[in-house]
Amino acid sequence: MPIITNIMKIFKYQEAIILIVYTPLWETMRRKGVTTYTLREKYKISGSTVQRLKKNMSVSTNTLDDLCRLLDCPLSEVAEYRREG
Repeated sequence: MPIITNIMKIFKYQEAIILIVYTPLWETMRRKGVTTYTLREKYKISGSTVQRLKKNMSVSTNTLDDLCRLLDCPLSEVAEYRREG
């Protein structure tokens, strides 16, 4: 049981230290009339990448570049750095 407790503590710690979030992406997409379906079907962004973005998990710089190009916007309209705490 101690192993499971330690693993849970690690996951909680990892969740607390998310520093890059994709909150601006969803507003940019809404403003431009782009849905996650559009990202997947029209622009061929994989479903797993869309899920990673929704969960604020890391994605490649190539993905960020693609999103900026497809949405015709700067990186600040896709991702945001948040200080810990």
